[in-house]
Amino acid sequence: MNTTISHLGPRRRVPLPVWGALGAGVALVVLALIASWNALPALAAAAEPAPAGSVDSTLAASHEVPWNPARPLARRSAWEQVVLFPGRLVSLPLAGLGYLTDQTLGYLEQSGKMPTGPTLPRTRTLRPIGIKLAQLGDRTGLGGAVTAQTRLPLHSLLGVEYSASNKFYNRTLATWSGRPFALQYGYEWRPQDRYYGVGTSSAKDSVSDYALQGEFARASARWAWGHDPASARPRWGLGAWAGPRSAVTRTGREHGQLSYDERFPGTAAQTLDRRVEHLVYGASGLADFRAGAPHWSRGWHLWGSAEQFGAPLRALALHTAADNGAAFTRYQLEAETGVSFWRDPRTLRLMAHVTDQQVRARADRFLLSDLATLGGHPGLAGFLPGRYHDLDMLLTRLTYVFPLVHHLEMDLHSEWGAVYPDVWKDARLNSLHSSFGFALHSRSDRSPHGAFGFDFSRENIRLHYTLGAAE
Repeated sequence: MNTTISHLGPRRRVPLPVWGALGAGVALVVLALIASWNALPALAAAAEPAPAGSVDSTLAASHEVPWNPARPLARRSAWEQVVLFPGRLVSLPLAGLGYLTDQTLGYLEQSGKMPTGPTLPRTRTLRPIGIKLAQLGDRTGLGGAVTAQTRLPLHSLLGVEYSASNKFYNRTLATWSGRPFALQYGYEWRPQDRYYGVGTSSAKDSVSDYALQGEFARASARWAWGHDPASARPRWGLGAWAGPRSAVTRTGREHGQLSYDERFPGTAAQTLDRRVEHLVYGASGLADFRAGAPHWSRGWHLWGSAEQFGAPLRALALHTAADNGAAFTRYQLEAETGVSFWRDPRTLRLMAHVTDQQVRARADRFLLSDLATLGGHPGLAGFLPGRYHDLDMLLTRLTYVFPLVHHLEMDLHSEWGAVYPDVWKDARLNSLHSSFGFALHSRSDRSPHGAFGFDFSRENIRLHYTLGAAE
């Protein structure tokens, strides 16, 4: 037999046995309350302190054999192991990576190969010949660099570096550096940089490539003061530079890929195989009040620069001194701040970067390599390198860094940005592209020593890694 209840809203039919179950539950609750009320005097008596000189019988001395379990007890019961098994399975890769990192860094610390306390300042040993990984940018392939350097009078240093990769990228740098002045000459060949067109709405299917043959000579001066005693990072810095530059845009050399002159013939008509020379000069300023270990965990930094690309001077020109390229000024501004909590710092960071380029003449001859770029290392790491090009750029990044084990930490990050013809007029929230990812950082007690992770966007999933300083 069924009965019904009326209530506000639709009518619902409730079986009669349910009422019996509810009644039984109410009766049990009432009985429990009565039992607890009757037990209150006994609990109050037990809570009273024992009279002086009396000893609890359970704590008194005894000649009985101490109790021991019949068999060795496991750390956890079977049901506990079943409940915790999914979490242990998911965290197994991180636990293995943490164990490997702990063992490696522990060995380096115990063997004295990694300092664990204050050390006396010592003269840096100069290596006349050195080999290191090439730093030619994204999608440049596997490569290395050979360096040669020697000391000269007046506390100066002369060095030469040659970098190359299996994708035929190469760069040569010759540098004389003193205090605070430096002279540098560079030549670079980049055979297959990506180009998708101009603008934030460029299509992924419009991919092409181009080659760049670049050359420059530069004199510079840099000053830094107010160094942080813990990190040796300068609190304040100023820089200035000037010198000629020459660049030629060539057809792309990537196998199976359309060159930009085939995909964008209108752009190529003004830039392909045309040598463009500039006299480049500019200045930059830095204020850096970041601090903390093993990663920087508090403070802020602010950096800005202004750079002029004008007509070349015949006396300093590298080749023709022809004034046939775009004349423009580039402004850049970057700011970042961070806050932390707890002893092993969990850190939140927020960064913003703006690039603003103002063209004064011959905008149709603006080189592809001079456009602001997003995708890959410059920002929006979940997108392919060179995914977006335009005159101006806006990028923001939010990062959360937290420890996993003693020598391993993780950062979760999200980036939002876009390119524009004019960042001050065209920037809109609904025009921003987004990318997010994570990275595992190996670290000592003082600083990170490498990173490995993935970045995601609506178009791609990309692997990234860093050897050495990871910040």
